[in-house]
Amino acid sequence: MINTSKQIFLSLVTVIVLFAGRVVFAECPTWDELHMDDSLIELTISDPSMAGLRMWFVYVNPPVLGRCTLGHEPYNEVRESLLKDPSTQHLFWVGLEGDLLELFRTERFYMIQGDRRLDVMRRLDLNLPTGLIQNGPSLSGEALLLFKGVIDFTEPVTIFYEGVMGSVPGEYWFSEKYVDSKH
Repeated sequence: MINTSKQIFLSLVTVIVLFAGRVVFAECPTWDELHMDDSLIELTISDPSMAGLRMWFVYVNPPVLGRCTLGHEPYNEVRESLLKDPSTQHLFWVGLEGDLLELFRTERFYMIQGDRRLDVMRRLDLNLPTGLIQNGPSLSGEALLLFKGVIDFTEPVTIFYEGVMGSVPGEYWFSEKYVDSKH
């Protein structure tokens, strides 16, 4: 019995060391769960199988979504360095799939909610291992986009990518499970 307990403990220590700051917690939602409750949306510029780019967005201001998407330590570091005013700064993780990563141009993104436009203040490319969200696709890259403005969490925002062939929109709803609508 002691030998089995010791093996389990050593296995857990090994897993924690291997993921060093990118630990996936048991309470983290899977890719499909995030997609089903609109906490993860997709924008496709063109089909990645035909040299395009597909992007997924997750709002990572809420600690549970931030830690489950970025990992505990990286999330804490990003939150401390980027989010000076979380009531008017909104951080979105972007997962990228496809060969044309050069299509991912920060200045082409913005969000609309009602009559308000929120623009990207900053972009941070991540050098972390991709695909932390459980059961997600194999990703080509990850980044964070920081939008500035006031958001009403009871209403969706529409995220736009404005390309040469027109705008590609995606509606993002803020799940009550993760976001306090009283902000």
